[in-house]
This record gives sequence, structure tokens and C-alpha cells, in this order.
Amino acid sequence: ALAVHDALNSLFDKLPAEQQEAWVKQKARLREQTEVAKAKILDMSDPVVDRLLDKLLATAKKSATGEPDLPGWVGRIYSRVLDGIWPDVRMELKAGMQGMVLRSKGDDA
Repeated sequence: ALAVHDALNSLFDKLPAEQQEAWVKQKARLREQTEVAKAKILDMSDPVVDRLLDKLLATAKKSATGEPDLPGWVGRIYSRVLDGIWPDVRMELKAGMQGMVLRSKGDDA
């Protein structure tokens, strides 16, 4: 991969200055368009992510309170604790996913 990269750089260096400049500008435009597309995809996927996180909470509650020998009062406490921390957990999970998408690079980066 490094040899291919070096060969491409060598070819690029042999281009006239105007073509190099045009190439650099086009690459910058494509990167900008990629970032705009990522932001749009995140906005469009937000309701889907919310539904998945709601299912995750329901699964966590069922797992924490589904033990047949668990006293009812303990299950209610577990459920309240999950409800109490869930807004922060949801925010952190969504921020982490968004950060991963926005930090991801294209094949040419």
C-alpha cells in the first residue's frame, strides 16, 4: 500500500501546477460534501436510533427485573434506577455513535 501511495504522489508531482491545484480543490469539495452527507444521514437516522435505544432500555429492565426469585421491591428499585440514569446513558451512546460517524474517513483519506 505504501508503494502505491508513493507512486501516486510521484505522478501527482509530475502534473502541471494548474492541474495539481484543480485536483486539490476538487478533493476539498468532495470532503466537504462527504461531511454534509454524514450530518444529513445522522439527522435522518435519529428516530431509528431512538427506537433502538428504547428497545435497549426495555431489554435492560427485563434482564434486571426478570428473575423470578427477585423480590418485587428490588425489581422496582432496579427499574427506577435505570429510568433515572437512562437519559444520560442515551445521550452518551448517541454522542459516541455520532462522533464515530463524523470522525470516519473516506477511502481516500
